[in-house]
Amino acid sequence: MSNSRAKQAKRRPPRRQAGSHCPCELSEADRRHRLADKILDAFTHACSFGENEIARELMAMLGRIEADGGGLAPPPGRRLAGEQAELWIEFVAARDAYVALAEGGQAQGPELAGAVDRVKACYRRWIGR
Repeated sequence: MSNSRAKQAKRRPPRRQAGSHCPCELSEADRRHRLADKILDAFTHACSFGENEIARELMAMLGRIEADGGGLAPPPGRRLAGEQAELWIEFVAARDAYVALAEGGQAQGPELAGAVDRVKACYRRWIGR
């Protein structure tokens, strides 16, 4: 590299990759949404692995973020993270009820079909359909 090119390279600010987001460039609301989304991911993970105490603590954190949000509204077409977490809890409860019926072997066809329908309905609400 020639000497003049080296000097130019030193003066230029580094290029940022397209789509990269520095937290300092986000608004307060966007930072809170990102934090809430990450806590929601951890909450879903905890629920999936039966870590109910951790899930309860994460749900409480979501509530605090949304309560302190000063009118925090979800982006268009999305729910607040706490609402999404409650829908996940409904889905997991419906799924667990179905699994208990299916594994017990005592359920009749209509009872088992009703449990499947509840799981499907909860899942549709959770994904927003």
